Amino acid sequence: MKGIKNNMNKKTKLIIIISCILVVLLVALFLIFSKKDETNDSKYGNYSEKEYKEVEALIDTIIDNGPKTSSIPFDYINASEEEYNKLLSTPELTFQYAISDLINTNGGNGLRSYIEVLLCNEININFKIGFSNANEWLEKYKEYLNKSGKDFNSYDSYARKLLGIIA
Repeated sequence: MKGIKNNMNKKTKLIIIISCILVVLLVALFLIFSKKDETNDSKYGNYSEKEYKEVEALIDTIIDNGPKTSSIPFDYINASEEEYNKLLSTPELTFQYAISDLINTNGGNGLRSYIEVLLCNEININFKIGFSNANEWLEKYKEYLNKSGKDFNSYDSYARKLLGIIA
């Protein structure tokens, strides 16, 4: 009897140890696969919300400081050349903010969208095309990004990711 009891205790202990190991492995796997890569899945791309807010504030300044009697985006940029150049000095951040906003608004946010397109055009030298409004530019850029066989740069790759285009 004693030998059978010891044998059952050994089996019980073995089952408990194996169960504990399985629980630890399952928890580890859950943590590994459920952890999001915040730099890629974040709505702020590779940047923080604070950095996005700074870009947004600079664009707001350009819009607010522009000549209210003009509807020409270049007049607004000329009136706030320092802010515009500051945006161009952080090209990746500015492009990520601008293209994200353009996609989210479908380029339909008036003067803001037009200024964002101008920023994207200056930053991403890979895509140059004439346009009459931000929505038109965005639609042409989407067509360009959907074509395979192109030599896409990091800006194009980021925009393709936002649009859900598989490389």
